[in-house]
Amino acid sequence: MRIKTLVILIILLIASNLSSYWWPVEPQDKQHGINATLGEWRVGHFHAGVDINESLDSIYCPATSIVDTTELKHNWIGKFRYIHVILLEFPHDTTLLPGDNIGYITGSHLHFRERSSDTMHWDNSDALNPLFHGTLTPYVDSTNPHIDSVKFYRQASDSLMTGILDNRVDILSVAGDTRTDTAGHSAGHNVSVYRIGYEIKNILGSVVKDYWERIRFDTILDPSNSSQLNLTYGSGSSRTHFRYWVTNDPFNDTTNLRNWYWNTKHRADSSGVSFPDSVDADSIEVAQFKDGHYWVKIFAYDIRVNADSESIMVRIDNFPPANDVGHFCHN
Repeated sequence: MRIKTLVILIILLIASNLSSYWWPVEPQDKQHGINATLGEWRVGHFHAGVDINESLDSIYCPATSIVDTTELKHNWIGKFRYIHVILLEFPHDTTLLPGDNIGYITGSHLHFRERSSDTMHWDNSDALNPLFHGTLTPYVDSTNPHIDSVKFYRQASDSLMTGILDNRVDILSVAGDTRTDTAGHSAGHNVSVYRIGYEIKNILGSVVKDYWERIRFDTILDPSNSSQLNLTYGSGSSRTHFRYWVTNDPFNDTTNLRNWYWNTKHRADSSGVSFPDSVDADSIEVAQFKDGHYWVKIFAYDIRVNADSESIMVRIDNFPPANDVGHFCHN
């Protein structure tokens, strides 16, 4: 029995490391600084990889890769793409091993990205996050992201809501991550959080809307999709300032479910409908959120589960005669 258990453990250990790979710069078994992450805002598109803080240095194969000379012209070798580099020339079907020299960096950093397999298209589609557990390794991060502000808008408009919330509401949160790690590396500026979401609690602290998280950068199937970009990030975002529409579902397969909201007037018994939270209550008796005060709590995480949260007290007023002026409180 002990031998069988040991064999199973060895198999699991091997399987867990099949997708791992080294850093593409020396030393390959040591951590390097990350200046930008997958999914960050850029003008008209998502950032499709990570930026490694190395310049004018050689780069090395991080994992066994087979050369496709057509893809090599677009800076692809196997499932990895290298930008701001000059790659060496290799014959078609050459097998490169971890540690093989493949070129050198020509700019201030190496843009490094991964796709799901060696046989995908050479373009920017299907971008994976190289900072997953067990992929680009070693990678540790000990610094929490930070939430800077939370604001509320009338759904699908630029109308800022102050005081009382009613009907359908968009929540916008400014957040970021300095990404200082235990090896002493720092981005030197904000980078994007890995994921961000929210939940609603009543005044007694009980959850009345389960945690909703649709902005999560495991992968981006189409980094050039500017519509999805604008549903993820609010106006005023930049390379170091990120304004997240935490109520949206920007990567939903169904297009008309992407521009979503928190329906403060949601009918409590309509959870089985095709479009969640889309049915309005016609009276306070059947409303999920009775008029009154609630806590909106935002959570932001990095890829190593460091986190920050921010709670804002709001007042919901959907049904007469409640019409007194409320206010927001921070906790």
